[in-house]
Amino acid sequence: MILALLLLVIALCVVLAGWAGWFVARDRAVILNQLWGGAVIEGLVLVQGVVAVVQGATGAGAGDPCCSGATTPPPW
Repeated sequence: MILALLLLVIALCVVLAGWAGWFVARDRAVILNQLWGGAVIEGLVLVQGVVAVVQGATGAGAGDPCCSGATTPPPW
């Protein structure tokens, strides 16, 4: 879940940065829709933080990707 939220936030940030960059290149002002887009991204970052805290507190997170669920230690 965290990875999916992370990828969504990154994709939305890239889209918003491209949109804002296009406006800067054309010498246009920031519009309200871009500010709403930033607010949506900020909300998703807050949701991502809440999910991370809940998963960390309950132990439902992915844990150590190296050794999660392994019965023997890795060979290194």
